[in-house]
Amino acid sequence: MANKVVKIHPYSSPVTIGGDQIADLGVSLVDGAGIAVIGEDVYVSDFGDHTILKGRIGGDFVVFAGQSGTNGDVDGALGTNLLDGPGALCVDGSKNLWVVDVNNGKIKKIDSNGNVHTICATPVSVDGQIAVDAAGNVLLVDNN
Repeated sequence: MANKVVKIHPYSSPVTIGGDQIADLGVSLVDGAGIAVIGEDVYVSDFGDHTILKGRIGGDFVVFAGQSGTNGDVDGALGTNLLDGPGALCVDGSKNLWVVDVNNGKIKKIDSNGNVHTICATPVSVDGQIAVDAAGNVLLVDNN
């Protein structure tokens, strides 16, 4: 089965907006795990490639966080930060992207410039969903 991002209009057929080779940039979607939208920007976590991709429907997708094919646990600016199995994504009221960094057992926040910040290590299984409420509290689904 191909890993792809699809756009579904209610009551219509799905339309593919990304696939095994997203755009012509050679960025592979190895194992898509999460998706979030901020305005017109679409973010997709690629668990198997250790990256978060950013793009627009009908446009190019580029690496927004992490480094393709390299796992690790490094906070910092785009091009220097590392993730290890990014999973579920969500957006807060300030338009920050939040990610469950599954294999590192951490919750990370990514600002609009692609800077990654570890918020906390988690005492629960982190392969579930994530949400951030209006007060900034992080909510997780504990799968254990």
